Amino acid sequence: MAEYRTSMVLPTEQQRVFEYLIRPANLAELLPDDAGVTVVEAPEILELGSRIELIVYILGIKQQIVYEVSDFEPPLFFSERQIDGPLKSYLHEHRVEIRSENEVELIDAISFEPPSGLAGFVMTEKRILENLQKGLSYRYRQIQTVMSSNGE
Repeated sequence: MAEYRTSMVLPTEQQRVFEYLIRPANLAELLPDDAGVTVVEAPEILELGSRIELIVYILGIKQQIVYEVSDFEPPLFFSERQIDGPLKSYLHEHRVEIRSENEVELIDAISFEPPSGLAGFVMTEKRILENLQKGLSYRYRQIQTVMSSNGE
């Protein structure tokens, strides 16, 4: 199983970051315009067992992906796993750890298995890792902007 881990430090409170991350409506702010991701169905606020259904265009091919919140411990972490989608497996843990009074570290740890068969020739581990790096880099810039502002 492949793994990708990255983190960033934010000058804000743990609860503020966690509350932002568990609202699927904020997902649009965290993805580049050309990401080709549409939220089909999601609750207003995530909790244990919540499901998020997305339509994603991967290399021009429309894919339906469903994630389920499999662990949930506010305001420290939650994880979501793919229950329907193109990868053999996918687990994404979002962790918000306190570093000091007004500073937290946001940690994303992702483990996945690329698809098998023909899809595996296109969606290779290397390509998935490159896309994760690109996507999370963009996401972190957006979160930095949001958390640096006075409002939410």
